[in-house]
Amino acid sequence: MNALLDDGSNETFINEEVAGVLGLKERYHTVTVNVLNNEVETFQSMPLDVTIESLDGEFSKDIKVKTCPKRVTGNYRVENWKQSKDRWSHLKDCDFAEPAKEGFVDLLIGVDNADLHYSRADVRGEEGDPVARLGPLGWTCIGSPEGKQWTGARAHISRTLFTRDPKASVSDVCCDVDRTLKEFWEIESCGIEKHDTVIFTEEENEVLKKLKESISYTGNGYKVGVPWKEDKPVLPDNHHTALSRLCNTENKLKKNCALGTEYSQIIQAYVEKGYLRRVEPDEPLPPEVWYLPHFPVIRMDKTTTKVRIVFDCSAKTDGVSLNDAICAGPKLQEDLFDVLIRFRRNPIALACDIKEMYLQVEIEERDRPYFRLLWRDLDSSREPDVYEFS
Repeated sequence: MNALLDDGSNETFINEEVAGVLGLKERYHTVTVNVLNNEVETFQSMPLDVTIESLDGEFSKDIKVKTCPKRVTGNYRVENWKQSKDRWSHLKDCDFAEPAKEGFVDLLIGVDNADLHYSRADVRGEEGDPVARLGPLGWTCIGSPEGKQWTGARAHISRTLFTRDPKASVSDVCCDVDRTLKEFWEIESCGIEKHDTVIFTEEENEVLKKLKESISYTGNGYKVGVPWKEDKPVLPDNHHTALSRLCNTENKLKKNCALGTEYSQIIQAYVEKGYLRRVEPDEPLPPEVWYLPHFPVIRMDKTTTKVRIVFDCSAKTDGVSLNDAICAGPKLQEDLFDVLIRFRRNPIALACDIKEMYLQVEIEERDRPYFRLLWRDLDSSREPDVYEFS
């Protein structure tokens, strides 16, 4: 069946005929839906629990849906990106699925299943080109299949606003827009005055506490412990899952020898820089091990590195992923305006390259067995070597 990710819908709907084919039957309820132009549609719908699975079988999830007596998107048909992708070089290595049932949409996935909208990686081309996204259910694409679309005429609107003294009485001030504009231009104190205290959740405070207690300087860099949710994480054996993902990655890279060679060179570079170490076959196996599946994100439009390795911490085995065992830390995101305004304070601004910054932070020895991966030369049929992040 064909599914459409729609972040403009609050709920997930499925065609009633699909429920009939699956033999699903529940009590009908009256559902009211707001559509375009403030119009409201009311129809009878069955609330159902269904399991959806990606075509490769690597991802599945139980979701709640409501049936729709008509096609959820009418006569709209999904684009066959498997055929259209050859028009753009940056899409050629994206493994799009072939649409089913003449392309009509069977399932509309709304924001009540926000985790299904998550993008693990984006593949972009030039401005105006379609953008491919790798999500839990596989590759999707957004954009026009015909390429750049120009509307021709454009309208440019200019508006002049006047600011007044903020100490003046409210009656003297024209409107809130005036005050807002004046505050925007008064930048002298930006970044100098103390900001309001950031409030963290209990879990975020626990993460910060664990990081502060475990962080240490080794002389060459920093070492830190992983903020596990429990003192000793319990994870299933995922060797078979990681090996299956490795075979899929190898098959994809074998289609392009140059990209396969670049992938191998990146792994070797990580070893030479000390980010990874090869685990010797005679080393005793730790009580618990977790293997990180990895896959390439390919940017053919890049002139230098066309391949980037993504380590998939969200990959599940028996319904458990590495991310599930690690506490979610606080999002210490700085205000973009504060960052940009620094470049106006002094005549010289310094910038640094943060490439591979996170790979340069060492992991405590007791946590390293949970960050292993499998890899072998593409022309080899032997058992893959085991590497461990250090």
